[in-house]
Amino acid sequence: VAVGASLAATRGLGPGRDPGGFVLGAVLLLGLARLWAEAWVRGSAAHALAAASASLAGGGAYALWHWVFARLPGLPVAGQPGAFAVGAAIAVTTLMTALVSLQLRLPGAARSVAWARAYAAVANGFYLNTFANRWVLRLWPARPTVALDTGVAS
Repeated sequence: VAVGASLAATRGLGPGRDPGGFVLGAVLLLGLARLWAEAWVRGSAAHALAAASASLAGGGAYALWHWVFARLPGLPVAGQPGAFAVGAAIAVTTLMTALVSLQLRLPGAARSVAWARAYAAVANGFYLNTFANRWVLRLWPARPTVALDTGVAS
């Protein structure tokens, strides 16, 4: 992502000029990060060539479509983005980079007790649903309903 952002900056692109394009490009690069990581781990020339080819094809296709759609006739020309849009683009890119980095790190840490506990908490939504249900049921207690065919409360 840093290399891609640097290349975009040399072309006059970046979050200050086109926040949406910057975020989409970063997401594309992050999607390819998994492919790059596998090629790096496997270390074979075939995997490295496949990763480089996919990166060039994906990046080229993205740049081409971005260029084509920016020049379609009749589309309004966007003005200078505001500070909020630039900040949001940088925040989203940073968050996505952290999540992908964490995702790439998890398989190697699978045997760690701390990672297993963290995985259980994340997989269960940090148990926020349980706390929310308890809080809601204190405010609005649920009445038992009676099934019509059995007469048993559920």
